[in-house]
Amino acid sequence: MFTKFVESFKNKFKHQLFRNAVSGSSGFVFISLIGLLITPFLVANFGIEQYGIYILVSSVVGYYGIFDFGLGQGLVKFVAEFNAQKMTVKLNDSVNSVLFVQLLIGAVLTVIIFFFSQNIIDLLRVSATYYNDSVIALKVASLGFLFSMLAGTYSSSIKGLEYYGTVTIIDSVSNLLLYLFLLLILLMNYGIKEAVWSNVGIAFCQLIFYVIFFKRFNNSYRFAFRFDLKIIKIFLSFSIYLFLSKISNIFAIYVVRFVIAFFLGPIAVTYYVVPSKLLGAFGGVLSSAANAIFPYTSRLAALGKNEEIKSSFIKSNLIFAAVSLPISMFIILFSKPIMTLWMGEEFAEKSWIVLSIICFSGTIGSFSAIPNLVLLGLGNSKLIGIFSGITIVSYAFFLPLFTKNFGIIGAANALLITSVIVIGFVLVKTTKAIGLELFEFLKKVYGIHFIPMIAITLSVISYKIFFQEVYLIELAFGAGLVLFYYMYLFKKKALIF
Repeated sequence: MFTKFVESFKNKFKHQLFRNAVSGSSGFVFISLIGLLITPFLVANFGIEQYGIYILVSSVVGYYGIFDFGLGQGLVKFVAEFNAQKMTVKLNDSVNSVLFVQLLIGAVLTVIIFFFSQNIIDLLRVSATYYNDSVIALKVASLGFLFSMLAGTYSSSIKGLEYYGTVTIIDSVSNLLLYLFLLLILLMNYGIKEAVWSNVGIAFCQLIFYVIFFKRFNNSYRFAFRFDLKIIKIFLSFSIYLFLSKISNIFAIYVVRFVIAFFLGPIAVTYYVVPSKLLGAFGGVLSSAANAIFPYTSRLAALGKNEEIKSSFIKSNLIFAAVSLPISMFIILFSKPIMTLWMGEEFAEKSWIVLSIICFSGTIGSFSAIPNLVLLGLGNSKLIGIFSGITIVSYAFFLPLFTKNFGIIGAANALLITSVIVIGFVLVKTTKAIGLELFEFLKKVYGIHFIPMIAITLSVISYKIFFQEVYLIELAFGAGLVLFYYMYLFKKKALIF
């Protein structure tokens, strides 16, 4: 039986979409487990406030996603198309043109962050104890901003060539090294400044390795300060709408942290970010796998294979939902024992509800992951821009209002409300654009989940009514329910690629 399973896996691995999905997620699983194991140690040794400051300062590096104006995702699409059509010169000119723009923007923003670092720290309610170190750390982080922008260009180019395994390996090794450096820094009694220096050093190393491997996969590539305005115009016509998508993602991951810091201080950031890390570990594995469908769809679109696109769209959504929903239900329903056993009872009391809410929000939001990626592959970035515009307006209204009045639980609920508002619109418009009936799509992808979700919810309610809180036993019960859920989905062939 095991031999048959191995042989079946080998056959599926020959399919490029399956291979890239597995390659994209496998490394993330490993590094996420290490991250979850090390987080309690980091929080305990940094302290609640200093850890919150470290998260805020290092988050500056993540803001490069806003200022690439969607050019990174544009590279994934057009590199995939140019590669499929053997247009090597145009491919290389595209990479160099985008790199030139990223270098220019990155340099300007690095200078701005460096010189206004004190003003930024003033907004975050940092205590006097860590104020000076926080200002220095933010100046250091500004360098990482530039390196991350340039690394993103080459990372996107490698993804466009559909070498997702390489990107995964580089990212996984980089994250592993970062965790090791953080452990060493804490053992040597250093603090925020040294931790941020580690982030910057890793960002620089990532850039170097992305360049090396892109040149390896594309022997004809030569770096040049070349700017082709026509290419940039073509890219911007596609990616300008993705700029809105980038902003909406930055809101959900990074801006929420700064809004919490502005109203509640860095300590509250820690109580919000740590539960988010657990969800991010799970969601990151799924999104890393799902990303493979973007260049895959671009290649099929370039070759005119529309029926294959429809088929892969339905199958990818089916598998994505089947993998994610059982784990999501487990986290939502058992968030308190999870946080207690992971971070301790005192920490859990202030954060378990946040975990449950953001997991619910993330689950709803994840239903748009495959639709958005397929639309990008088809070049329909305008719809993505519309979805993102709605998301940004909702975040901008609800996030400060709810955070100010209801604390970190309010911030989590602001994300949940936004997810609910957007998802219906996404599914209606996406299925129409691809040429599918919405009801038929929902039935095929989500219909099989109705019975097990109702059964599991009733089982958990009954358990909590009739049994005392013993967290290990409670989690073991939950794990049994998840196993039952997956067995049901296997029987319904929802997890067969």
